[in-house]
Amino acid sequence: MDLHSANCFVPLRDPLPAGDGFKQLSERVFFGIKKGLDNTHKILERLGRPDRNYPIVLIGGTNGKGSTGSILAHACRASGLKVGWTTSPHLRHPRERIWIDGDLVNVENMDQTLNKIFNEEKDLAISLTYFEAIIAAALQSFSERQVDLAFVEVGMGGRWDATNATDPILSVITNVGLDHQQYLGDTKELICREKLAIGRSQRPLVLGPTLSRAWVEPLLECVPSVYTTSKLDVPVDILWDYSIVDGKRFGLAGRHQLDNLSCALKVLDCLRGLGFNLPAHECQKSLAYLHWPGRLSSLPGFENVWIDGAHNPEGLEALKAHCSMSNKTPHLYFGVMKDKDLTTMSKILKAFPKKSLTLIQGTAERFATLEALGNLLKGISVDYTNLSSWNDLEGRLKSHQGEPVLIMGSLYLVGEILEHFNLIPNSE
Repeated sequence: MDLHSANCFVPLRDPLPAGDGFKQLSERVFFGIKKGLDNTHKILERLGRPDRNYPIVLIGGTNGKGSTGSILAHACRASGLKVGWTTSPHLRHPRERIWIDGDLVNVENMDQTLNKIFNEEKDLAISLTYFEAIIAAALQSFSERQVDLAFVEVGMGGRWDATNATDPILSVITNVGLDHQQYLGDTKELICREKLAIGRSQRPLVLGPTLSRAWVEPLLECVPSVYTTSKLDVPVDILWDYSIVDGKRFGLAGRHQLDNLSCALKVLDCLRGLGFNLPAHECQKSLAYLHWPGRLSSLPGFENVWIDGAHNPEGLEALKAHCSMSNKTPHLYFGVMKDKDLTTMSKILKAFPKKSLTLIQGTAERFATLEALGNLLKGISVDYTNLSSWNDLEGRLKSHQGEPVLIMGSLYLVGEILEHFNLIPNSE
């Protein structure tokens, strides 16, 4: 991809790959969490512990994991390292979850790796979840490509997350919010304790700028070297689709992305302390036109239509603040998963600067219904309309005649929007 391209998405010209490995993957449990790391350890042992062939950085937190990983992966690659990076969820195809040396993993190789994993799974008489299989495939792919460093994004938790079967040289917690309470606990303290389980004694643990040492340390169950992050103390000009930070362009849009940038810069400092050669000017150059698909990304084929995967109250608040700061009053389209804090998100929608609000329901069973969302909004006197048919979406978007439009609520909704318009994320 052209370094200066702002196109996060491009038309899908060929059918999405669907070999036997991908077919078996699609049959796995997609949502949910399974306590215990035994199966992940077993499959990694059978594969020869590929995760021990390169250093790993684990990135956990409620929001900002993908953006922080993107900043780090691009900065380290710009410094000459061969970098592996795994993130979730994908928008259109599972290969989006595995990035090696600036490009998505080779389709045929990933399919073969998945086949190998599922064959070993049968021999071991275990049953891997979707996420466990993907993580095993990523770690194996990084080993085969002989990466110098891998950034591994934690799933929804920490303690029982498949990624925690690795032995990271450094761990990161971007922030902690109330999300996935049914699995992680119903207070921020309980959730934070679960996420902090990715830390390792005597190794760096970097905390994002909203987390304080005083609050975190009593929750730790090991003794890492804790590094706190301060909010950026430099001149910042926040525009709608990028920012100017200390006179230099930063491609990820939104005030909240500056916290992710601050966290990533601290991680880079720690990596330098661990012996990695990461020249500051090379890292900086990589950030100018950085983009992260599905995070305030423009939708091709439309004027001034943007999509964002904000999927919990904290993410929605961040978008609301960005609209206010950028003097944008968009037409909102909102669709969200039913297991989220819908009551709080509805209240945020009420206060959101908006010209109109349209509710949209994805096809997956996990999406909140239009009726459920509508009842919540009626209860707090919020005006809205429903998108009764996806066939009406294009016409509705074009009816706004160039006024700002923001589609948000879930990365899975972003994926369905892309599918509807036959688009895929733009590979680098």
